[in-house]
Amino acid sequence: MKKSFEIKKNILKYILIFILVIFVALRLLIITAKIPKQAISKNMKESVGFFKEHIGIDEIQKRREYTSIHYYADSILLNIIYCIDSDNPVESVMWAKYYETAKADINRDFITVVENDNNPNQQYMRYWHGNMVILRPLFVFFNIEQIYLINKIVMWGLAIILLIILLKKCKILALAYITAMIMIAFPIVPMCLEYIWTFYIMIISSIIAILIEKKGNSNLFILFFINGMLTCYFDFLTTEIITLFVPVIFVIYIRKKEERLNDFKEGFLLLVKISILWGIAYSGMWFAKWILSSIILKTDITQYVKDNVMLRINGLQGLDSYKELYSEVIFKNWHTLYPINIVKRTSDLIIGVTFFIITILICFDWKNINKKWIVAILLIISAMPYIRYLILANHSYRHAFFTFRSQIITIICIVLIFAECLNYKILFKEVKLKKIWKKSN
Repeated sequence: MKKSFEIKKNILKYILIFILVIFVALRLLIITAKIPKQAISKNMKESVGFFKEHIGIDEIQKRREYTSIHYYADSILLNIIYCIDSDNPVESVMWAKYYETAKADINRDFITVVENDNNPNQQYMRYWHGNMVILRPLFVFFNIEQIYLINKIVMWGLAIILLIILLKKCKILALAYITAMIMIAFPIVPMCLEYIWTFYIMIISSIIAILIEKKGNSNLFILFFINGMLTCYFDFLTTEIITLFVPVIFVIYIRKKEERLNDFKEGFLLLVKISILWGIAYSGMWFAKWILSSIILKTDITQYVKDNVMLRINGLQGLDSYKELYSEVIFKNWHTLYPINIVKRTSDLIIGVTFFIITILICFDWKNINKKWIVAILLIISAMPYIRYLILANHSYRHAFFTFRSQIITIICIVLIFAECLNYKILFKEVKLKKIWKKSN
């Protein structure tokens, strides 16, 4: 009876949190939408000058996806921000309209709409576009170049704070974090407004999760529930899963290291509970946007949403078959990681990876592998980006130049697995033998 009461109490708590977050999220959008266009006009015009100088820079060149700075989606964001109707803020934020020409050159469309003050003719209602609650007030005081600079300072500051916390907690976690940040080209992230939001949520959630995890699971569960809602609210469907799995990895590994998590069952249940709460919050926020849009705009958006969902899942978009899509999507995202992306031929890549795997397997501590329960959990988490790529195959194939960054999860897991499983005696013995061999020759 008592247990049943506690369950009902917890469900009610999360429902209230969900309603409160939606209320605040929608209210903030409406408040910022009331900022008149005249207040942001000057900085928008200055931003047009920046985009005129950088037209074409967003073209993704072959084998340069890792370092590409692209402003395509940033142009859409600014276009929507500029086209917000402050006289009808509620409907305007629901529609999220912007101006587009028949040529569909979104960079030039942003320039055109600001210079000519055209009326918007397209909508982007499937997203919340929560980034406007931050960006629209910023445009009152700053242009796009200044906002990029502010963004770099803030994001690098937060990334360094997380690194310091990880160094204090567990040095191998700090090593895994640095390795992953290098391989996914973190320095590029603050320079594109499109996908910075998941990294902000990931880093801030990781900091908070590490600081509160000793207080028990209750606050941790609430954190990830709100985390899931905010991910949907701010994100542009880029690397959404990093906000869940990166902080979870840190929490589970720290608890294991400090012997507060002692077996696979306990660790796996924690992972499952957090993932379910995050998933409910994330998907619930999507449905809330669509339902609110239908009610406020008095229109049925079911078919519009269905068409876009199906396109993201299995639209071919230039590929000949679904078999090609599902085989290529994994390779394309994987091959964008550094230093994998500098290998020119597929055969060289396969040979190099095979040699690397064989060398590592020789050095694994196979005698004690059954005691390494944490490895099984890390392997499960490491597969999540690839499951995401297969589910959203079309989206992940077309946008591999930023979806590849979801593999920050996989890289962190792999480094931690090596730290757990390598037989250092064998490894150092091999290194020593190599030194003796070199001296004798």
